[in-house]
Amino acid sequence: MKRKSPQRTRRIHAGLFIGGLVGFFLGLAAYYMANNLFFIPLFIVIGALMAGVTTAFTTTDYDMD
Repeated sequence: MKRKSPQRTRRIHAGLFIGGLVGFFLGLAAYYMANNLFFIPLFIVIGALMAGVTTAFTTTDYDMD
């Protein structure tokens, strides 16, 4: 059993980060519309989860035998 490739982990982390950024801006837009600060962290978490899961399932692990 080989260790997971660091490239895949890095890609998932990048996906989480980008998802968090997108979620932040979505939350910011929702905050300005609804005037409720709760939307910002909510959208950050949702965006990061969605992007993280997507990158986890779409990236292939090249270190497998």
